[in-house]
Amino acid sequence: MLKVNSSTTGNRAVRKLTQETVRFLSEFQLYRALFDKLDSPTASSQISRLLTIGREVRQGSRMWTKSHLELIARWKQLHPLMSRIERNDQEVEERLMETYSIREEDARIDFMCRTPGVGPVLASLLLTLTYPENYAPLELHAWNALADLGFDVTRKDSSGGGFTPAEFSRYLEIVRNLANEANTTPWEISKGLHAINKVKTTKKWRKQLDHLMLSQSQLSPPSPARKPIVKLYKLCSHFQCMFGKQLQCPTNDKFGRAQI
Repeated sequence: MLKVNSSTTGNRAVRKLTQETVRFLSEFQLYRALFDKLDSPTASSQISRLLTIGREVRQGSRMWTKSHLELIARWKQLHPLMSRIERNDQEVEERLMETYSIREEDARIDFMCRTPGVGPVLASLLLTLTYPENYAPLELHAWNALADLGFDVTRKDSSGGGFTPAEFSRYLEIVRNLANEANTTPWEISKGLHAINKVKTTKKWRKQLDHLMLSQSQLSPPSPARKPIVKLYKLCSHFQCMFGKQLQCPTNDKFGRAQI
C-alpha cells in the first residue's frame, strides 16, 4: 500500500476558499457533466482497459510496459511524449515497478518523474490509473483553472515548458483538498477543473455549457410562489372576536395563490 503524503490532507493548500472556488464547488456537478459530454467518444473504452491494467499493477501481478505508456500517450494525445517513449527500454519498465515500493510520496513522485521518458504528466497518469481514488492527472487546463480560482500556482501556456515534480506535488495537494470539500475524488475534481478552464477559453465549451444549463432548468422548473397567508388568518380570527361574525378565511387556489 502506498503511503499518501500527510501534508496533502492538511490546510495549507486551502486555507480560505475564494468566492470563485466556492462557486466552482457549488457548480462542480455541472462542469463534471460538461466534461463527460465533450470528452473524446473513444475515451471510455480506453480508460476501462487502462484501469484494468492499473488494478493488476496495484495487485502486483503486472507492471507497466512500454506498450502501455504508448497507449496512455495516445489516449491523452501527448504527441511530444511519443518519441520519448519509443526510446524507452526494459530498464524503464523495471524502474517504474520499483517506484511502487517507495513509501514516501514526494520521493516516489520525484523518482517516477525522473524516469527517462516519463516526467510529471505521464507519472500523474500512471499513478491515477493505478490508484484512481488518490491521484489525478496533471494537465494544463486543470492547472490554469486553479490559477483562475485564486490558488498560488503559476499559470502556464502550451509553449511555456513542462511541469516539475514539485508542481505535481502541489497540484495533488490542492485537488485532494477540493475533493474533500466536494466529497468526491481528486480525479473527478480535475475533470471539473478542466471543463471550467475550457469554458473560459473555448467557444464550443461555452456554448455547450449554455445548452446544458438550459436543459437542466427545463427538467427542474421552479416551484410556484406561495403567498404567505398566516397573517390573514390571524386578522380573520381578530375580527370574528370583535364583531361575532363568521368571516371567510383565506385559502390557496391550485396555483398556490392566496384567495379570500
